[in-house]
Amino acid sequence: MTKYNVEALQTAMKSRANVVYINNTAANGALYHIPPYVNLVIVTNSASYTQSLRLPSVAESVGLTLTIMFPDYGGGGTVSDNDDSLSDWSDLTNNADNEYCVLFNDGRGWKVLVSDM
Repeated sequence: MTKYNVEALQTAMKSRANVVYINNTAANGALYHIPPYVNLVIVTNSASYTQSLRLPSVAESVGLTLTIMFPDYGGGGTVSDNDDSLSDWSDLTNNADNEYCVLFNDGRGWKVLVSDM
């Protein structure tokens, strides 16, 4: 893990507020719609299992900064929007261990601040 990943994970573990943990150990995860109050999503996939994530709607989450982490790749996953961004959006695809993205909703759409996906 990079220094950023470790610090973000440690901060989330301390507060445990607005954090979602998804652990797929026996099957592919169903499409998960991220609630508009969540700031951190941590996804671990075992074996070749996958997890697709849908971002909160732009209108419901204006000003939100969202971090998504995939410490264990497994079969990967995709981060998509609700097709409601007024700005360009391209889905993000997880294809290796320790990938992450930090997104910001500026009221017009989701912006990628940092990503290695």
